Amino acid sequence: MIFEGNGDMNIYRAAEILKVQERYINDFSRPVNPLGPSQKVKAELRRYLKRLNEQPDPDCVRIRKHLAGHLKADKEQIICGADHLSLLNAIITAVLPVKLIVNMPDDPGLLSISSHEGTGTGESNIRTISSSKEEGFLFAKNELIDNMTKGGMALISNPNVITGRCLNRKNVLELAEAAREKKCYMLIDESLTGFCNGGSVADAVSDNGFIIVLSSLSPYYGLCGLGFSFAVLNQDLIGKITKSARVTPPDLLSQRAAAVALKDRVYVTETKTWLKAEKVFIEKELKKAGVEFVRSESSSYLIYTDLSEQLYNDLFKIRSIVKRCDDMPGLGKGYLYIALRDHRSNAELIKGIKNFISRNHI
Repeated sequence: MIFEGNGDMNIYRAAEILKVQERYINDFSRPVNPLGPSQKVKAELRRYLKRLNEQPDPDCVRIRKHLAGHLKADKEQIICGADHLSLLNAIITAVLPVKLIVNMPDDPGLLSISSHEGTGTGESNIRTISSSKEEGFLFAKNELIDNMTKGGMALISNPNVITGRCLNRKNVLELAEAAREKKCYMLIDESLTGFCNGGSVADAVSDNGFIIVLSSLSPYYGLCGLGFSFAVLNQDLIGKITKSARVTPPDLLSQRAAAVALKDRVYVTETKTWLKAEKVFIEKELKKAGVEFVRSESSSYLIYTDLSEQLYNDLFKIRSIVKRCDDMPGLGKGYLYIALRDHRSNAELIKGIKNFISRNHI
């Protein structure tokens, strides 16, 4: 997941503008687990502080073994990186697709990195397809398949980073099979899969070399301060990426945090409990307030209002950052993106929205 923040707005800039400390800013513009790092992860990090003079494992042997067990994948088909954007860039450069198919609306970073000159793919070779509002922004599966081309690459995030819509495993594998038949790579960013019931398809890479799974542990496990991303893909592509030396391995603390987080089942249960309760709360309150929103299977929502700019500014004044989608392909003016946080923060957001509606007689 490349998607970060609200354009150039983030908690640090907001804190500077509002003249408060960063901890007083409620950031609803990024899909991050509000539970933060688990107690087990924090304990492990404290133990490893005394080893900061050691070099991290450049081959990430131990963490790749953990990931392989967690995903039921081949550890030799896993590569780890410190930066999500750089890892995606390296993958696209290794594939050098003749055509990129991007489903919109989705992570805007997919378009920016796809058209970057270093990837070998220019804007003229990018085909964007759009999910329709009338169909609830469901994935445009048939159009995606129709545009698959030999030597090309289709890019999707599942669940969709912006709309929160999620494809189940069966649907993703159907897309992957179509990609194999057309000899077109399909990259699925699964960074937010933990927030929905879609399930990973990383275990299918061994049987279908045209599947590329990209993911980050940072959003789901509350580790955004540590950089840890990984990809599961065929070994030929891994060889090209490794040879190009484009990917920096995660640091020592990131590797240890990832290994412990993957084994923490209590954290997963707590996250499911939080997410279920907050989704019920936010949907109920938005309906009561008469706010139009897009159904979501993930931890974020799109809401719509003709006064989106005014609402954005109003919420900013009460120290809440949401994401404007004015320039996002497939959406346009009127949409605001909201990622769920802890209950207190969500309640403050709803209060702010209701106050705005009341003042403007909507």
